[in-house]
Amino acid sequence: MSSEEIVELFGQARELAGEARASWLLELSRRDPESAALLNKLLRADEREGSLLERRPTELSEPPPGDELPQGIGPYRILREIGRGGMGRVFLAELEGEGFTRRVAVKRLDRRDSSPATERRFRDEVKILAGLEHSGIARFLDGGRTDDGGSYLVLEYVEGLDLLAHARDHGLDLEGRLRLFMEVLDAVAYAHDQRILHRDLKPGNVLVGADGRTKLLDFGISKLLEAEGTVDTATRTEHRALTPAYASPEQIRGGALTIASDVYSLGVMLYELLAGTRPFAAAAGDRRDLERAVLEEDPEPPSTAARRYEPNPGATGLAPSTAEARLRLGRDLDAICLKALRKEPELRYASALEMSRDIASFLAGRPVSARQG
Repeated sequence: MSSEEIVELFGQARELAGEARASWLLELSRRDPESAALLNKLLRADEREGSLLERRPTELSEPPPGDELPQGIGPYRILREIGRGGMGRVFLAELEGEGFTRRVAVKRLDRRDSSPATERRFRDEVKILAGLEHSGIARFLDGGRTDDGGSYLVLEYVEGLDLLAHARDHGLDLEGRLRLFMEVLDAVAYAHDQRILHRDLKPGNVLVGADGRTKLLDFGISKLLEAEGTVDTATRTEHRALTPAYASPEQIRGGALTIASDVYSLGVMLYELLAGTRPFAAAAGDRRDLERAVLEEDPEPPSTAARRYEPNPGATGLAPSTAEARLRLGRDLDAICLKALRKEPELRYASALEMSRDIASFLAGRPVSARQG
């Protein structure tokens, strides 16, 4: 198995907890014992030392071997690397002015890794971020080119935990999790109103700051919707620009995407936030199995999944053994999640706002539209 495949599997395994992760590793070990043993070792090290991948902008005390930390990018003094992805590296930096110092996140497109496709995606990200002004989206502050011709952009630095880690570490109850998720829905609805499709919605792209408010990150593979409300992703490059565990059926097929594609990813996020495991978690050990499940199988209700996975110190979901969780994580929330996860885009929620209204109805004790019909 290649190093790239190991990295992808590691990212999938980190999203699982408890019995879900154990079952996932057991299934992988039957097919590839060496890779399963390596992943198990990486996961144990990750639990001891913190994140090894960019689930959120990951704070690294030192850059990986062979990567020198730049002293500065434009007018920004680099403090440390906090993350990396397919289009370059992200740094925590400072801008010193007359009587003030501001900390920011600087994302630089590495020249050695650049290609016409990544250059275009980076320019698209700058264009998209520059037009977004919402309290739930990390603000774009600046952009430019380095002395060697590389591109960079500067974003608001958010110090906090990702969505799942915040819910777990703060012991959020069902209502707390739903209200937090509604903030995410509001930010996504705003982006859609600006005709922007995120295309990579997942818990690791949502940080919760010290103030308890969410910030949506990483518009690196976002696209502007065409006049007919679609994004064509038929090329091989666009087909690969996704996170399989949160991708919609049409993303996996490489077809045209709509707002409903982001709604599907939101459905996966809500399911995981409530149940502590993702739909199709049993197939997560193999990308082909996962893609087949997304395309062909119906997910079980999150209330059923929540009962199967008992809580543990690393669990991300509600404690399914409690009476409150078992009672309230029932048909209404099942219906909301499963409507967002329909195979057919036209049968999902028409918008993030519509999904948010159903959650608000649940919280208020009113009927939810997802159960109609």
